[in-house]
Amino acid sequence: MWRLIKRIPFWAMFGAIVFALTQAIGELLLPTQTARIIDEGVAAGDMQAIYRIGGQMILITILVIISAGISVYISARTSQNLGRKLRNEIYTKVLQFSKENMGTYGEASLITRSSNDIQQVEVTVMMIMRMVLLSPAMLLAAVVMAVLASPELSLVYAVSGPVLALLIFIILRIVSPYFKSMQRKVDDLNLIFREGLTGVRVVRAFNKSDFEVARFAEANKDYADTAIKAMFRMSFLMPIMTTILSLTNITLSWRGAHLVAAQNLSVGVILSFVNYSFIIMFSFMMLGMIFVILPRAQVSAQRINEILDTEITIHSPENPVSIDRQAPGEVTFEDVAFRFGNAEHNVVDDINFQVKPGETLAIIGGTGSGKTTIANLLLRFSDVTTGAVKVNGTDVRDLSLNNLRDL
Repeated sequence: MWRLIKRIPFWAMFGAIVFALTQAIGELLLPTQTARIIDEGVAAGDMQAIYRIGGQMILITILVIISAGISVYISARTSQNLGRKLRNEIYTKVLQFSKENMGTYGEASLITRSSNDIQQVEVTVMMIMRMVLLSPAMLLAAVVMAVLASPELSLVYAVSGPVLALLIFIILRIVSPYFKSMQRKVDDLNLIFREGLTGVRVVRAFNKSDFEVARFAEANKDYADTAIKAMFRMSFLMPIMTTILSLTNITLSWRGAHLVAAQNLSVGVILSFVNYSFIIMFSFMMLGMIFVILPRAQVSAQRINEILDTEITIHSPENPVSIDRQAPGEVTFEDVAFRFGNAEHNVVDDINFQVKPGETLAIIGGTGSGKTTIANLLLRFSDVTTGAVKVNGTDVRDLSLNNLRDL
């Protein structure tokens, strides 16, 4: 994931940080202003203080809205541009794949990687630029402001904070494998769906429609069951967070009431503490959302990087020979043998023939006998294991791919 994040322009990351911090500072000033308007305005009956502090709160709110809007725009634009570039790169790379490269991944997986996986990365990048920068800043600053307002009352956070963080970590640790599994099962769904669509005539001809429907339904149910398990476990996150933070607010109110009664604390500070609790809860919620999508995004990023890092097995030579397109074409196979990858046996073996200009050659045989393989070797969709394929006496491996396929 870090490899993809490093593609984000510096100006975009800097802008997101600046406006996210501006938004955080503004939101953290509002509880302080609330305490002031209660203590200096309402409690003292000073309408001028209420108007003055209220006006400041309106200005701060406008600043928060503007900062949030700009931050969202920068994050959305950056994440979508990254997705666009990744789709272009993957499409360009796949067009250069040999038959062996294609066989390594499969068409269904390539479709998933260039669509669903990139969407996961886009969403995660936007969340990172918005929430990873904003949430920790707001969380830390809210705790600091609470400590400055009342060190004694802020001790409540010293208990509830670590408990909440530990429970969130446990739940996310349990859920993470399910999200990773879901991404792989999307591949299976796309594979079956693609095979059913592209081979629909064969499926109908052999009366296998019911078989294919049952096959898809089984894979679909497998994906749904995994998603349900993941979401069910994730569903505990929000009630746990709400319960702990509600207990925190109850404790703050109970302890704060005693401090107010003893005239050691003002009512406005208690209200500001309640607001800080909501900010802390919101920060934990945003961090929780990030930790939910990050495991899936990490898997997606790995799958995208696999495509980008794949070594192309078929490529043009450094100093290619050129054949004029208007020249008469002669095709020769000399002692050609071919096998797939680490297979034990050759698909075709000891193939020798010559087709001169104006001649026609028919190749017949059953399924899997090597008819398509011979055509693939001529066009260099695959390279021969031994022997040579020649055009006008020149080995096709000495020609550029553009020249060969143009012929």
